[in-house]
Amino acid sequence: MNPQPGADLMEALEPVATEEFVAAWQHRLPALFGEARALQLVTLAWHLRQRDPALAAVLADEAQPLLATSAPAVAGTALARLSLVRAEACLLRADFDAAGAQAQAALAAFMGRGEHAGCCDALMLAANIASDLGQYRERDAALARARDCAVAGGDGLRVALVHAALAYNAAAANDPNAETCWAAAMNDLVATGIPVLTVVANDFRVAMAFKRGDHGPAIPWLRDQMAAAGRCGMVRKQISTAANLGLAFSMLNDHGAALDWAQQSLDMARRTGWPVAIGAGLVQMAPVLAKLDQPEAAQAMLDESIDVLAPLTGCFFYLPALSFSGLFALQRGDAQAALLAYAELERKSHGHYREQFLFSVHIGRARALSLLGRGPEAEQDALRALATAVANGELTAQIEVLQFLAQLHDRFELAPPTRAAATSAPLHYLGLALDVAAEIPGFTVPDHLLTLVAEQHAKVGDHARAYACARAAAAAREATHGREVRDRAMATQLRHEAERARAESEHLRRLADVEAKRAQALGSALSDLRAAQTELLRRNELQARMSAEREETLAFLAHDLRAPLTAIAAALSDTPREDTLLRTGRLAQRALTMTDRFLDIARLSRLPLSGRVSLDLASLIDEACETFERRAVQEGRTLEQALVFGVAVLGHREALTRAFCNLVDNALKFSRPGGRVDVLMQVTEQEAGLIVTDDGAGMPVPAQQLLLRTGSDRTPAASGRLGLAIVAEVAKVHEARVVVEASGAGTRVELWLPRATANSP
Repeated sequence: MNPQPGADLMEALEPVATEEFVAAWQHRLPALFGEARALQLVTLAWHLRQRDPALAAVLADEAQPLLATSAPAVAGTALARLSLVRAEACLLRADFDAAGAQAQAALAAFMGRGEHAGCCDALMLAANIASDLGQYRERDAALARARDCAVAGGDGLRVALVHAALAYNAAAANDPNAETCWAAAMNDLVATGIPVLTVVANDFRVAMAFKRGDHGPAIPWLRDQMAAAGRCGMVRKQISTAANLGLAFSMLNDHGAALDWAQQSLDMARRTGWPVAIGAGLVQMAPVLAKLDQPEAAQAMLDESIDVLAPLTGCFFYLPALSFSGLFALQRGDAQAALLAYAELERKSHGHYREQFLFSVHIGRARALSLLGRGPEAEQDALRALATAVANGELTAQIEVLQFLAQLHDRFELAPPTRAAATSAPLHYLGLALDVAAEIPGFTVPDHLLTLVAEQHAKVGDHARAYACARAAAAAREATHGREVRDRAMATQLRHEAERARAESEHLRRLADVEAKRAQALGSALSDLRAAQTELLRRNELQARMSAEREETLAFLAHDLRAPLTAIAAALSDTPREDTLLRTGRLAQRALTMTDRFLDIARLSRLPLSGRVSLDLASLIDEACETFERRAVQEGRTLEQALVFGVAVLGHREALTRAFCNLVDNALKFSRPGGRVDVLMQVTEQEAGLIVTDDGAGMPVPAQQLLLRTGSDRTPAASGRLGLAIVAEVAKVHEARVVVEASGAGTRVELWLPRATANSP
């Protein structure tokens, strides 16, 4: 069954394609034309949309006019797909409004055609746009619609991609049911071995590992994700995965490896020129540098990220940059700068899932106010931060703010909290922090929190509890130290594995390069072999043609010589001796003349192209005509010339003169009695031509075939005109064109020669 128009397009337009397929499509493209080329261009533009957005745009622009001649159904689907290509290009440039408009246009087109796969892809892109804008409700709504489209189309791959996106969002939003709902399904997706499913499923697995604090197991998953994203052309995912590898190593206290991965992420982002990717990479690099005790470099990275992200209206990634800016200001003791950063963060976070940043705004502002000695105001913001953390179910954030409230009440004279059960306000808040910590499974109370509790018990004279808490703090420090040692050991092992994987990858890359060079050399050798084979065939063909012409010439010679020799034999037997001698002499002379002409033809065929020189065409024609002027008068015929002197051609003087003489001779011989022969010249930019016209009965077809070297019977014997055979051979040697027009009113023969140039010899 033959595929319908556009069937190949629908098969090729999966969400992603591996490098092997893209390379095959690129190799196939030059041989395609018309609709087939247009559909291949659409396929390549779609799968190059992140690999090479500039090339994807060029291919899309080429495809669009070609689709004008396609069937409406094919053209409509392809044009909608091109809208998605352009929408993603706008998203990568952070032109969110244009990206949204293109995505909606594509969605409308796909919906009008009932194209479930196209609708799903358009909605997935709309979800990505909403995510970059921090519009999570809109993102989740778009994903829900995308899932419905994928299910309606029976598209298992797209269903899996949407489910993976929903699973990751649940993990990122701290959904307590995320593990139960999605973990098994994501593990099953990884088990398929399909690269794109490895990429999206590991998003969820890594997010859950980070939530649990299991950064070590996350690193191999991230490495697998990095490799799979590269195979699928998911460049943006490669950039974010490299950044997450940096974060994982940082949490394992291997800040050197963290810096390497963060730098790799930023380098990839800078190569793309995508502002959101660059800004996010800068934001993620800053805390790594801060942990390496490079505050100036960290601040420079953060400042650059704000410069990049601030002009991007509505861009979500500007908000983490502001949050880090406030944090860094606090770390260097610049309270005013911190207040400005948090005020900007509060203003910008409206409409961008504001709850996510309210805690950062309130706790950051509380710390800045504390630095300025404004205790009561700091307490109010700290209480707002606590309320936000409770509302969001952020237990670790609650511990952080409760500890800060305890420190505030220890430093400032503040009103005690209502219904305080402890003997002091600091112990009240620290007790609440310990209660929250007890609710977190597997959570180890940090030693600095236990140290604060011990200090506060000592201040109120409860030395027994102070001692117990101090011992607990020491044990926590020991446990923390042991965990840090284990983390560093794990990080070292993982770094070695990564280095070994890189070395193996480099080795494989070099092997691939060797194989590629070998294939290139083989291809070159095969190309040379094909060229040699072609040349050999050409020479064999030439030799066969020359052999045939030689056999033909010998046949001509035998045929044409047979007539005079037969006549000689008859004359010797039938005619009286005196007449016999005269007739025999004439016949012998005729045979010699014919033999000379055959030899002339043979010599002409061996004239080299390199031996041609610049000659004045009119002078050669005039010389040939001069030879026949007396004869024309004697026969009562008119020989007229119209020449253009000063026009040079490339040729052999003797050969051209012989050809011109033969043409004039032939025209005089076959013109009517008392008739007229005209010898003219015409000149074009590239050629100069001799034109000989007579008013005879018209050249017979066999003679024309001989002159033009066409037809199956091109022998001089058949035409009886060896002179024309010489003209044909001269034309062949000089790469000249011959034109013949014959009718009952006469014959016109044109011989066109290439003109000489300024560089001609």
